[in-house]
Parts: sequence; C-alpha cells; structure tokens
Amino acid sequence: MRRHTLLSHGLRLIALCVFALLLLGAPMASAGALDDARAAGLLSDGPDGYLHLASNDVPADTQALMKSINSKRRAKYQEIATKRGLSLDEVAARAGAKLTGK
Repeated sequence: MRRHTLLSHGLRLIALCVFALLLLGAPMASAGALDDARAAGLLSDGPDGYLHLASNDVPADTQALMKSINSKRRAKYQEIATKRGLSLDEVAARAGAKLTGK
C-alpha cells in the first residue's frame, strides 16, 4: 500500500511539473513570436501602448498574436489604472511612451 501511495504522489508531482512548464513556456513562446513579428516588420508598438499591424496582409496567426497580447496589455493597464487612480488611456499612453522610447 505504501509503495502505491508513493507512486501516486510521484505521478502527481510529474503532472504538476509538466503543467507548470507548459504555463511558463507559453509566455516565452509568445515573446519569441512577438520578437520575430517585430523583426519582420509585421507588428510595431504604438504610442497608445498597443501593438499595431504594419499592413493589411499580415498572416492570421500574427494578427491573433497581436490581439491576444493587446488584450493582456489592456487588462494590465486597467489593473494599474485602478490601483493608481488613473484612466486606462493615461496608463496605456505612458506604456506606449516607454515602448516606443519617446
């Protein structure tokens, strides 16, 4: 019985580690894809704090990546705005200034 319990706990630990790696790997994959899209000139950061398409013929997967990242940025900007008593647009503009170096 004891051996079965140890095996069960070991399998749970392995599953938890795999799950954690998948969660941690997803942002890294997004970051790499974003860097690639920027380098290819498909996406750029705007002064409004969000990503923008360089043209209308950007691949669908890159457009989906942009929408996903912009959604996450908006949520983070809203969190900061609420915490600091600022407007969403103000926080986004400050982030945009940092992202574009202006």
